[in-house]
Amino acid sequence: MYTLAFDTTNRKVYLAILKKDEILFEREWKSNANESETLIKTIKSFTDETPMFFQQLKKIMVVVGPGGFNGTRAGVVVANMLMWLTGAGVSSYKTFDWWKKRLTKDDQKRSPHLILKATEQEIYVDGKPVEFEKFAKEIKKRKGTYVAYGEITPTQQFAFKELVHFQWIDAGQLLSFGKVMKEVIKGKISGGGKKSPVSVLYIRPPHITAPKKKTQYV
Repeated sequence: MYTLAFDTTNRKVYLAILKKDEILFEREWKSNANESETLIKTIKSFTDETPMFFQQLKKIMVVVGPGGFNGTRAGVVVANMLMWLTGAGVSSYKTFDWWKKRLTKDDQKRSPHLILKATEQEIYVDGKPVEFEKFAKEIKKRKGTYVAYGEITPTQQFAFKELVHFQWIDAGQLLSFGKVMKEVIKGKISGGGKKSPVSVLYIRPPHITAPKKKTQYV
C-alpha cells in the first residue's frame, strides 16, 4: 500500500512517501555526511503519525547512484535494512534517470544538459565525468547558449554565473522527487527491480588504497 522512495547520492537528500500514487509526505534537505541518521529520523517523523506504516509498506524505491560514495552507500544500506525488517520489495533507480525526468515539457524543448556534482574538481555532464575547470573553459569559448540544470556546489555555481553563454534552469522550475516517483509508480516512467538487496552503482571503483605490505598476525 505504501511506497518509500529516497535519494542520498548528491548534495541534497530527497525523500517521498506515497500511498498508491498519492504523495503523502515529501522532504528534501542538505546532505551533511550524516545521511543514514537524518534519513531514518525523517522517516520516523512520518511513521510516528502513521502506526501501521511499516506493516503496510510494500515497496522501497532507492536511488543507487552514481553519486557520493558515503551518501550513496548509506541510502542503499537503509533500503536493504528496511527490506529485511519489513519484507517490502526494493527497486533501484539511477541518479541520472530520475533527474532527467524532472524537466517540464517547456524546459524539455530547450534540450538542456544535466550537470551534477561528482567531486569538488569534477562534474557529471549528461552522465559522463568531466574536469570542472576544463569544462568551464570550453563553455567560455562557446558562441551559442548552453542551457543546463542539476545540482552542483556553490563554488561551481558561482563560476557558471560568470559565463556569458551559460543559462541555468532554477531548481524551483523542476518537478520534485516525489512527483517523479509518482510517475514511476503509475508506470509512466520505467524503473525498478526485483525484491532482492540492491547494490551501489559506481561510475568508477571507490578509491581505497591497498596496503603495500601484507599484515602479519601473530
